[in-house]
Amino acid sequence: MNISTRIALRYLKSSHKGSFSSYASRLAVIGLAIGIASLVITLSIMAGFEKTVSEKIATFDSHIRVSHFMNKSIAYPNKSLDSLLVEAPVDYKKSIYIQKPALIRKKQKAEGVIVEGVEWIPESFVIDERNNSGNYINLKLNEVWLGGDLANILGVAVGDKIVLADLQSLNHSASKRIVKSLTVAGLFHSGLQEYDKTLVFISIEDAQHLFNMSNNISGYKIDSDEHSFSHLISYIRENTAYPYYVVTWKEKHQVLFDWIDIQKWPILINFGLIALVGVVNILSALAMIIIEKSGQVGILLSQGMNRKNIKIIFCIQGAVIGFSGAIIGVFMAGIIIFVQFKTHFISLPENIYFMDHIPISIEIIPILIIGLASVIISFLASFWPASKVGRIQPSKVLSYE
Repeated sequence: MNISTRIALRYLKSSHKGSFSSYASRLAVIGLAIGIASLVITLSIMAGFEKTVSEKIATFDSHIRVSHFMNKSIAYPNKSLDSLLVEAPVDYKKSIYIQKPALIRKKQKAEGVIVEGVEWIPESFVIDERNNSGNYINLKLNEVWLGGDLANILGVAVGDKIVLADLQSLNHSASKRIVKSLTVAGLFHSGLQEYDKTLVFISIEDAQHLFNMSNNISGYKIDSDEHSFSHLISYIRENTAYPYYVVTWKEKHQVLFDWIDIQKWPILINFGLIALVGVVNILSALAMIIIEKSGQVGILLSQGMNRKNIKIIFCIQGAVIGFSGAIIGVFMAGIIIFVQFKTHFISLPENIYFMDHIPISIEIIPILIIGLASVIISFLASFWPASKVGRIQPSKVLSYE
């Protein structure tokens, strides 16, 4: 350890009575730590919010949907699409779907809904059902799954009978109207009003009968992991031509994700200013330390130590304060994030935020960038107060000692 580093650390941990150095250093570390903790917590919450919303939407809509450009039905099986997907360069999960508007009725209560005929639904959002097993629930004939909010509006529970009617057929004569009686097999809850109040799931066979689609479907639902998604969507789009239309879950809900992106910058700027206050504290702390230690600086100069090495002393102090603040700030944020992750002690109104608690998602790279940036900025910020050392005249300073 060279002399500059030893002196810098000695100034930081000085316990001399009445010494301002140690107090100023500790306050600067605490101020920076609070700013770093605020930034880390904010980034984790924003990442958690976006991840939670994305997962909920992707669970219902799938990552990719391939359908007819004019929203017409597609013959199934479809040779062109099937061969295209078979040759996909990454792994994926494929299923078919039918999506049409319908009228759901229970006694005197009726609501307009979107019916999805699918092969299975994920278990993750299920709140009430029968014969549940595995991560996916296969849909059976003559059964329907409703959102919990829609079930409350209609006053139905698991095991009750409801009637679905094709909206297009309601304009025809009574003999041509298509209605189907189904049993409520289970309820789901996503926290997204768009789904919980308007979406119902039935089997593919029931949907084909209800909407008079014979062997046709609305399209394909395709799911993949986040690492394979970009390759898969690029491959499908490059090899899919009119009349087929490809849309991702983010494109379908573009307004929502644009809103999330817009909210990021004001939040980051606000909490970044808190971290900036910590850097200003470092400037003021080092300036005060230099004033307090001016006598000792004069002694070092009189003994032959050059001004460059003395400047390095205070630059090292700034770097050490920045490093300490980053470590403590990340540790503080880690504790709060862990408690929230385990206990969900900070709740949210679900009808507004799509979730009942603040979500957390830890991303290592942004945290490392914040910590490294705080150390570098603290080091650079220390150059300004350290430059004041060049103005110290040993003869004048030592005359007051």
